[in-house]
Amino acid sequence: MSGLLARLSRWNRHLPADSELDATLPARSGLESGGVAIYLESVSLRSKRPVLEVRNDRPVLRFRRPEDAEIWTARLSGASSALEAACRAVGRVEVGDGTWFGTGWLVGEDLLVTNRHVAQHFSDLSDWSFVREDPLVDFRREVVGTQRRAFKLLRVVHIEPQGGPDLALLQVARSGPYGRLSSAIQLAGAPRETDIVVIGYPGEDDRIEDRELALSIFGPIFGVKRLSPGWVTSVQQGRLLHDATTAGGSSGSVVLDFKTGEALGLHYSGRFLQPNRAVRCDAIRHAMENPQSGPTFRVAMPGRRLLKPAMHCVLDRVEEQEAHKATYRDRNGYQEEFLGNDVPMPVIRSDDVLRFEFYGDYLSRLDYHNFSVVMCPSRRMCWYSAVNIDGRTSVASERRGWRTDSRIGKEFQILKECYGRHPKFSRGHMTRREDPAWGEQAQSGSDDSMHVTNAVPQMQRFNSPVWLELENYALNNARDDNQRITVFTGPYFRDNDPVRFEVQIPQSFWKVIVFVHDETQEICATGFELSQEPWMPGPDEEHAFDGFQSSHVDKTVQVAISKIAEKSGLDFGELPWLDPMEGEETVFGSEVEIWEAEQIRWCQV
Repeated sequence: MSGLLARLSRWNRHLPADSELDATLPARSGLESGGVAIYLESVSLRSKRPVLEVRNDRPVLRFRRPEDAEIWTARLSGASSALEAACRAVGRVEVGDGTWFGTGWLVGEDLLVTNRHVAQHFSDLSDWSFVREDPLVDFRREVVGTQRRAFKLLRVVHIEPQGGPDLALLQVARSGPYGRLSSAIQLAGAPRETDIVVIGYPGEDDRIEDRELALSIFGPIFGVKRLSPGWVTSVQQGRLLHDATTAGGSSGSVVLDFKTGEALGLHYSGRFLQPNRAVRCDAIRHAMENPQSGPTFRVAMPGRRLLKPAMHCVLDRVEEQEAHKATYRDRNGYQEEFLGNDVPMPVIRSDDVLRFEFYGDYLSRLDYHNFSVVMCPSRRMCWYSAVNIDGRTSVASERRGWRTDSRIGKEFQILKECYGRHPKFSRGHMTRREDPAWGEQAQSGSDDSMHVTNAVPQMQRFNSPVWLELENYALNNARDDNQRITVFTGPYFRDNDPVRFEVQIPQSFWKVIVFVHDETQEICATGFELSQEPWMPGPDEEHAFDGFQSSHVDKTVQVAISKIAEKSGLDFGELPWLDPMEGEETVFGSEVEIWEAEQIRWCQV
């Protein structure tokens, strides 16, 4: 509580002394301090954080509220040259038909930085190639119609891996029909708490529940260049927080210290009436100078020429040569006793389970290094994948191509029917590639995860950072001397799942995580869901859903394991009794939307 009050005090000292917080606002998030209600809404969005038009690369200092003008007119007027230069370097990331996905800005001579979750709308995250033929960045798109200033995006230079900062680097054509690129925005040496502006392309965002409030701030026009002043409220490890007003489409915006003209961060996430998040400027510099795992490349700093990255395509490739059945005899598979207590694999309440003969034994599970898969023959996908993860011995591994499993017939495996470039689907791992990559067989575990038996069709726009990092979050809560967890992951099979490219596509997925809690030293289990239904094409088309969707981040939902069991047709044994969500519907509800790890309830109170 004291930390929150201190933060409010820090915000307020940058407001005029006679500018009191609006006590007439609804107390949706209020704290009592000496009998005075403090409203978070008035600090973060409802007032004193305006959104300004940009015309001909210049912010228009026209404010809807007198108090906003009082705070910001003098500050922004004194920084007109820095703001104009920055506005010229910020563009709308889109494709040729006008569909736009977010914002990007020049950080090098021909280098654009944006969010990973923006780039993935038109890029293949596995080989950093474009899945749309005409991506571009338009550095105008203002409220009042002006000539376009569009430049082609030439190639993906770098996409930070999942788990790292939400950023991507793209090479831009230096010249085009509209002239030459403007100068890049320089990165600050380090982020700091100071006045800032966010420059980007906010879209109409249905997460802003108060429609009248949204219109009072943004006006009726969305998807055009805007400038929003605010304050960096906190500099944290790996990110910074700010309170400038944003909306869907602002992803990839620059967080600019307008007094120096330097970029402090890359905006990537925000929620209504809560602080916004940005990648720190030093993380951007590190990505430019120290590329992570992936295609080899060199990044051009200002004044230096970009070199073409080496590409290796793994999205569609399936190994033509199957490994002989004998090579699978050493696979340890999922281990029930891995956590010290027996955690059996879920029991499938259906006869639709693939059974196969393997050297005289009749089996119903495919064992791999550190994980196992149970197949559904009618759907040609796994019912679920079960993995043991040892975080203490996990190592980085090379990613190799997809392959089939010679223990079962190819008629039970989806090879290429629905997988490929847009508008087809990506192969979505059920057991993540890095999860079984531990111990002496780390590389073999990673290789095994690339079997098509461990993949389910997922939309290429699928985007939920929390879902992708659930295992890492759980490991942080596991016993320090153990760092082990068990994870079950699978699709929900429904009779009415849509058929695309002659394959019936699951629309949602579930995950159950089991571990020994660091503090309680008790076995804990909890469940999660994620849906790709918002991205699914309609019944008369086989194309991904078009239109602006970059503000949509797929919802990860923490849900009672008993609900997962009911919907999936699986029996999880005693795990529902260990679930903090079980039997507490009256307090927490049977499901809770999760936007960040801090919201997750890992164990029973």
